[in-house]
Amino acid sequence: MEGLRAVVDALAATATPQLVLFREGVSREVVQTLTAGLSPSAVRFVSETVFNALCETETPQGVLAVFGMPDPPLVWVVAPIVLIADGVRNPGNFGSLLRSAAAAGVSAAFSSLGTVDVYNGKTVRAAMGAHFRLPFSAITEHHMKAIEMHCQQVLLADVAAVKSYEQFDWTIGTALVVSSEDVGPTEWARSIATDTVRIPLLNNVESLNVAVAGSVMLFEAARQRRAAKI
Repeated sequence: MEGLRAVVDALAATATPQLVLFREGVSREVVQTLTAGLSPSAVRFVSETVFNALCETETPQGVLAVFGMPDPPLVWVVAPIVLIADGVRNPGNFGSLLRSAAAAGVSAAFSSLGTVDVYNGKTVRAAMGAHFRLPFSAITEHHMKAIEMHCQQVLLADVAAVKSYEQFDWTIGTALVVSSEDVGPTEWARSIATDTVRIPLLNNVESLNVAVAGSVMLFEAARQRRAAKI
C-alpha cells in the first residue's frame, strides 16, 4: 500500500502492517507516527532508487506498507444495503466506489465478471482503507441466494430508468447494482434486477461516472436509514 494517507487509513482500520518501508530522508515525525508499536524488524529504510522501483506511482510519497490480505467478516444483518459492481473496469472509480460504500455503511460489496481486480494498485489507493472496513468478494451463486433471502429489492442503476433514486424506500433490504458509465448494465445485471433507478440530471448531462452515481444513491440510503434510526 503506497502513500501516507492510505497507510494511515489502513492503520485507523486496525490493520497491522507486516512491513513498512521508508524512503531515506522521510521526516522523523512521519516515521514515528506510522511505526508506533511495531517491531523494529518490521521497519526498513531504503534508498530513493530502490524505493521508487518498488512503487507504481510516478511521484511516491516515501511510505510503503505491506499488509496481510484483508478479510472483514460478512454478516447478513436485517435489511442490509449491498453493493454489486457490474463490470466496473476503471480501478480508480472502483476504489472510490468502495470507499463511499464503507462510509455509507454498506453491509457488503460484490463484483461481477468483468470488474477490475479489487486488489489492483489504483483500486487500493482510491479505496483509502475501505478494504479493511468493508466485506467484499467476487459474487457467487451462494451470495445471490443470500441476497434473494435478505434483500427485498435489487435496484439497477440505469440512465433509462423511469423512477428516481429518491422515490425508493432504502430502509428495506436492498442490493444496488452499478455499472460502467461507458458500457452500461450487462445482461446479467438486468436479469437479476427487480427494478431500475436513475439520478435526475440537469443541463443536458447524460450520465455520471459509476463512483459518483453509486455514491449519490448510497448516501441517500444512509440518509433514509438515519432518519428511520436503522
